Amino acid sequence: MSDNATQYYYPFFNQYVKVPKLVVDYVLLTYSLESENVQHCIGLIIVNLLAFNVIAYSRRKEHYTAKRTKHYTYTNMLRAVEITSQDGLSIKVLTGYRNKGYEKGISSILSAGSRLEKINISNEFELDLESLPLLIIDDIPVFENDKLLAIKNRIKRQSRSLRSKLKRLYEESLRLNRDYWNKIDIDTSNIDTKNKCFNRVSLTREFKDGEMGRWFQKGEMSYQQLSEEERTKLRINGEKVVEIDYSAMHPHILYAWENKQCPSDCYESIMNQCACSRFVAKSMVLIAVNADCYANVSRAVNNKKRETERANRNRTIPEPVLYNELKKQNLTLKQVVEAIKIAHPTIEKYIYSASANKLMLVESDIMTSVLLKLMSLGISALPVHDSVIVPSRNEDVARRVMQDTYMEHTGFKITIK
Repeated sequence: MSDNATQYYYPFFNQYVKVPKLVVDYVLLTYSLESENVQHCIGLIIVNLLAFNVIAYSRRKEHYTAKRTKHYTYTNMLRAVEITSQDGLSIKVLTGYRNKGYEKGISSILSAGSRLEKINISNEFELDLESLPLLIIDDIPVFENDKLLAIKNRIKRQSRSLRSKLKRLYEESLRLNRDYWNKIDIDTSNIDTKNKCFNRVSLTREFKDGEMGRWFQKGEMSYQQLSEEERTKLRINGEKVVEIDYSAMHPHILYAWENKQCPSDCYESIMNQCACSRFVAKSMVLIAVNADCYANVSRAVNNKKRETERANRNRTIPEPVLYNELKKQNLTLKQVVEAIKIAHPTIEKYIYSASANKLMLVESDIMTSVLLKLMSLGISALPVHDSVIVPSRNEDVARRVMQDTYMEHTGFKITIK
């Protein structure tokens, strides 16, 4: 691999890090003529470079539209980059290098400048809980209650069904973040990983075109980015944990839409049809239902290959790559899709239906109900889409809550793994 390509193993700039008071005071004194927003971005650059020495950052406007916080915008960030490079706090190593294998697209590299040596602080990251949006709706971040009316008027036509729910969604997110997740301490010291993780949690619920609604930890340093095996080694408030997840949740929801109970051998029946592994059966069901045509199934598998390979670079325990597993098992995409149709004629019509976001909305509504119930019971829980991480001593109660909540939402049963 060329030297240029290896540049992109550097950690990506983290806009959700808290800027320590020492750095805030330094920036206010040194850059008093700059706006508050630019000052904040200068502080972010300083903290990121002190933590990692070399960082990648984006020069694309699209990145800042999707990732912005109260201060972190395209104009503010690039102004801060220019200031820090001119003053010797940072050094531009690489500008505008295109690497299709790098998930941020066109990005640049900053390394620490000699002037940083004057700033003597800890290089540990702390999450800035106030900087994360509570909701993101059609790429519009929602930070505060008084902004809800303005957000309503900007919501896309297909998201208008969320308007009547917006106040409730905001209040749920505010409650879960301020009274629940922010008080959970995560310890990753038992994990041998290249990834750094925040020891505090703040999650954003994201909606797209009135659908999806999953909870995401923002900022490139999330427990959600760890592999499943690594997550079991986490400690929540010093306690050992277990991850509990709904088995074949999306197929179960599809069957519920047809007013039928999903068979308990959902993936096994596909495995029997084409002699594939459970991993292949599960992955292909999700991709086939998400796609709107066969060609997009192929694209999705190729995209998933790149995403998994990138994520595996920072994992001590790599996760399987669907593309590679299909090759190993001597299977074509069409063979597996046909096996799904034969095994599950009840939900065959959902193949190529682009239903993923609708399914995720139902899934996320169920998970939000689960989290609110666990919070009311005083049980710490961290979501990973269709699973929750809880202290081991609370496993039985959490399982019952998940079973009951799924039944309340769908009227049917589901297996909890």
